[in-house]
Amino acid sequence: RQAKAQLTVPVIASLNATRPGSWQRYARELADAGADALELNLYTVSADPMRGASDIELEHLAAIEAVRIAVDIPLAVKLSPYYSALSTFAALAVDAGADGLVLFNRFYAPDLDLTRLTVEARADLSQPDDQRIALRWLGILRSQLPGVSLACTSGVHSGAEVIKAMLVGADVACTTSAVLRRGPEAITAMLAEAE
Repeated sequence: RQAKAQLTVPVIASLNATRPGSWQRYARELADAGADALELNLYTVSADPMRGASDIELEHLAAIEAVRIAVDIPLAVKLSPYYSALSTFAALAVDAGADGLVLFNRFYAPDLDLTRLTVEARADLSQPDDQRIALRWLGILRSQLPGVSLACTSGVHSGAEVIKAMLVGADVACTTSAVLRRGPEAITAMLAEAE
């Protein structure tokens, strides 16, 4: 609500949930608060040896479908590159109600501090080379899903990465690390470089 009151650009809410029912509840709350669109972050650490890939993927597809039923704003789904058959899952996500796909989730992995023998949370920011896997899949999915909006994320730090994303079929390039490193001025610089 505060962002909508202060900004003139569209506000896209980001949602990650873990339990059935919570996806659609939070999606409705975000839409009611004024979100112009919604991005679902499908993030699961699947460590249960009794649950197979198809179980997890069906759960993700059910979440997409539940949110699509709950809200009528545009819905993007942020994917991981780790699906066993990414092209198939991407098409199924669109069939379940995704208007667009965001490639890819960036997973944060803990590190070990050997001096204190503790687990340390680390948020390593992306580098331009991190874009390459997204570029590969954007090129593949663009021909397979011609009417679907595709977004590139991870490794977008300059106008060069924006242009690469557009050349392989992305409709939009997303950045966070560049802004965290250089401030909001990074966006202005990227746009100027891309132009």
